[in-house]
Amino acid sequence: MISRAWSKISFNDFTMKFLNRIDRRLAYLDSLFGEHSITWSPIPDSPQQQAYYSQADELLFGGQAGGGKSDLILGLAITQHKRSLILRRRKTDLSAIISRARDLTGALGTASMIIGDRLIEFGGCKDEASKIKYKGRPHDLKCFDELSEFTQSQYEFITAWNRTADPDQRCRIIATTNPPDTNDGRWILERWAAWLDPSHPNSAQSGEIRWFLGNKEVDGPEPVNGEYPRSRTFIRSSVEDNPYMLASGYDRLLDNLPDGLREKLRYGDFTFEIEDNPRQLIPTGWIEQAQQRYIDGEFTEGQIVLGVDPARGGRDRTVIAVRRGNRIDVYSYAGSKTPDGQTVVQAILQHWVEGAPIHVDVVGIGASVVDRLREMSYPVVPLNFGSKSVARDRSGLLRMLNLRAECYWKMRDFLDPQWNPTIAIAPDSQLLTELSAARYRLVCGGIQVESKEEIYQRLLRSPDLADAVVMAAYASISYSSAF
Repeated sequence: MISRAWSKISFNDFTMKFLNRIDRRLAYLDSLFGEHSITWSPIPDSPQQQAYYSQADELLFGGQAGGGKSDLILGLAITQHKRSLILRRRKTDLSAIISRARDLTGALGTASMIIGDRLIEFGGCKDEASKIKYKGRPHDLKCFDELSEFTQSQYEFITAWNRTADPDQRCRIIATTNPPDTNDGRWILERWAAWLDPSHPNSAQSGEIRWFLGNKEVDGPEPVNGEYPRSRTFIRSSVEDNPYMLASGYDRLLDNLPDGLREKLRYGDFTFEIEDNPRQLIPTGWIEQAQQRYIDGEFTEGQIVLGVDPARGGRDRTVIAVRRGNRIDVYSYAGSKTPDGQTVVQAILQHWVEGAPIHVDVVGIGASVVDRLREMSYPVVPLNFGSKSVARDRSGLLRMLNLRAECYWKMRDFLDPQWNPTIAIAPDSQLLTELSAARYRLVCGGIQVESKEEIYQRLLRSPDLADAVVMAAYASISYSSAF
């Protein structure tokens, strides 16, 4: 030990305080370089133990609450891996796992801990652009606690650096989750469909390992056209598997949760339908039907319109939606790739065809985009979502407060099943989340749709994809001839 027992020596108070500070600092150095006795081990004969020893490259663990999910990833980090990253969507939500790590190891720190030759980093990924800070940072263990709170692009981007230079060190990805309770987590049901979807044509058992190239399942680990598959599995856990939680009576708490929440947390039901908010503007099912029409190739020829939500650097994205008849495709560019109006214009022209009107959100950087397109004699239509609208809904009864409400409500009408909709939208999980996120209210002036800022507070990202799509769908013509 480096530290000393200063209390054995007689000093005045000032000196004693100074030496105590030294003692605390030396204790910290002990935590970095001293010998550690790590006592953690997985719960015997449990799904947690099965997950601990699983040979899958990519493991999803969870289902019910109380199954020892967070302890699994922490246990792996302090006993099996040299360089680990443990993430929550909000870093502040890591306080419990950081406290647990301190109790187990005696190490200090909140952003990172060094335990002998092991490094554990803790982080958050609050918005979409936050994933960039993990670019190029290798970890042999990448952990996502409560994966349903992350977007698919965050998960796929960050895990791209699951690697090590040590040939003797295993690399793996561990994610824990309960069933998703928002549309942002629906992508999990697709990625692990063989384990989570009871109707899957080739269903897998809990813990069974399957092999994938991207999201396409293949027969085994053998290379396919020179590319090597990675293994994937899901292991279901429950509160009954955790004697510590049972002893605390946590199972009884879960038994008394309200309907819906009980199905997710007590029973780990991944098939339980995510309910729409009562004020949700566009029902999720309508959007899913439109995306299915795209998958089925139900396209018709017609007018081409571009909708553009531009961004200048920063965390937001420049999004270009292209409507071709009834089909809408979406193209997204990181804000860093469009640092000014000119680069946004260059991106737009990659998708423009002769005669196609270009609907641009004119607020902010959009003004320079509109000016530049006008200078070049392109058919640009500036749209200010905050401007007054004289439009009404299809029935003619509901007035729209502003252009934002008009554009979003028209999209709602275009997707309404009772009007035999044909619009087909690109099957993107983030787009589905953003389109279904918008909520509305009745105010004195008519229908008001949430602002981009209000939606950001819930999604932790700007609804750029949705805004671009509703602008592409928007046209100052009657509903009957729009598609």
